[in-house]
Amino acid sequence: MPFLNNEEAMKRRIVIFSNIVFFTTLAGLLAGCSGASQPAAPTGGVPTPPASVQPTTSASIPPTAPASVQPTPDASPQVVPVVATYPECKTAKELAKAASTIVVGTVKETKASMTDTPNTIHQVQIERVLKGDVKPGAIISVGELGGVIGNTDYRSEEGLLLKDGQTYLLFMEAFKGDPYGLVNPVESVYLRAGDGSFTKDPRNPLDVKSVTKAAGL
Repeated sequence: MPFLNNEEAMKRRIVIFSNIVFFTTLAGLLAGCSGASQPAAPTGGVPTPPASVQPTTSASIPPTAPASVQPTPDASPQVVPVVATYPECKTAKELAKAASTIVVGTVKETKASMTDTPNTIHQVQIERVLKGDVKPGAIISVGELGGVIGNTDYRSEEGLLLKDGQTYLLFMEAFKGDPYGLVNPVESVYLRAGDGSFTKDPRNPLDVKSVTKAAGL
């Protein structure tokens, strides 16, 4: 074998190294491996340098910062009981006599407010006047004890019986400079149904037909 100078020996090593890398890469592709391939062991005595592995980054998905978690406030208002006493009428005639104002009207708007006591004030448009000094078409204020003000639910035992958009037969007392008050919330409110009849609260002991007759309907 002829003697090789240093330059020729270096060129031959580069050729051998290139052939080893080529056949090693080809063998890996033919094997069809799905994972990261390991470099094959060299056979020609020339060590194969490990491939340069760069860290994989996604250009389209930037690192996600942790979401800001806000404490969830308690959406339920605090319930505070409120109590009032009302006269109890044993008959429909007693109810009609106790009321200074008897009307059929529709609730147009409702708002709770705090004065001396928590009250829900309803704006009621009068459809028919059966007793009292109000006029048909007028809008009067009718108060009920209790209501939701801020995050506090002032709740009476009787509850709020008047609802926006509904029409009622109401037995009320007039107070100068103040909203009208119900004689007795349970006994004084009668919801008008679609057929024109009136219904009462299940807790009301009075007979509806007797009440409508005493009211003048």
